[in-house]
Amino acid sequence: MQKNLKRRRWFSYLLYLTLACMLVLSMTYAKYRTTVTGTGTASVAKVALGGTIDLTKLTPVAPNETCNIEFQVTNQAENGATISEVSQEYSITVKTTGNLPLEYTLIPKENTAGKGDLVTVSTGTPQTVSDSASTVYQWTGGKFPHTDACTHRYELKISWPSDNGGGNAAYADEIDRITLTVDANQAIVQPTTR
Repeated sequence: MQKNLKRRRWFSYLLYLTLACMLVLSMTYAKYRTTVTGTGTASVAKVALGGTIDLTKLTPVAPNETCNIEFQVTNQAENGATISEVSQEYSITVKTTGNLPLEYTLIPKENTAGKGDLVTVSTGTPQTVSDSASTVYQWTGGKFPHTDACTHRYELKISWPSDNGGGNAAYADEIDRITLTVDANQAIVQPTTR
């Protein structure tokens, strides 16, 4: 019985000590709580991407014929007053419904001021992605430098070779929808190591 009382007494002392510590510590933490307010400024780089396309030479394509579409991509706003302050990477995509057996060739024409990189045009076929509704041709690797005005000119050659369904009457009243897209993103610059 005596042993049981000693245990209860020690347990109650320990409980009182714990409560006292919690009370003291909660007051000390409350004493040193502070609030800070202030203002700051941030600047954001301007991003600009523009382009033009010449559709005056757009003609219907028949077997054994070719249509050339000239266009340009630039890192400036349409009015030329704003030049992009960030480096950009871009790709050129041609999406078609695939109703006609057309072939697409992208020809780099000019890189003004020699800055940046034109998209990669390989001697083979571009990256082709087919799904149930369309065929996509994509050329990647175009780059614009930051803060330097730069224009890249291209020509998209659309041809219908005679050996690719040229005399087939099934294509008589068929149309094909072609979409030309330039997709640009801010370039991730890798830090240089020493």
